[in-house]
Amino acid sequence: MTLAWFTPINPGHRNLREAKLELTPGASNWTNMPLKLDRVDGDHNQVQRGTVQHEVLEGNKSISAFQDGDVIKIRVVCKKDATARLDDIIPYGLAVTLEVKEDIPIYQEIQTRIRPQVPIGANS
Repeated sequence: MTLAWFTPINPGHRNLREAKLELTPGASNWTNMPLKLDRVDGDHNQVQRGTVQHEVLEGNKSISAFQDGDVIKIRVVCKKDATARLDDIIPYGLAVTLEVKEDIPIYQEIQTRIRPQVPIGANS
């Protein structure tokens, strides 16, 4: 997961950025999510020092245990940092990718769900 944002700058403060965004799990922590994820190669504090947060999470639980209708909730939290008050709208982008073994047909299932359904015998 990668979260990036544009923040107003406060040049008179050592932290500079007025807005601090962070990714948090919808559950109490990443391990309580349906896929039982754990942070890999990143310290919780280190990944939140700039205006980009990149997290790699891995789980040993099979994706097949993830049932149709289940969700992975990821919360984007905005906090003030180098300012007493934050009233600005903070533009951000979030990219989340899921990597699974090749023997799991998740890509075909997703493609089937997002493919537009064309009615048979439709007249123009």
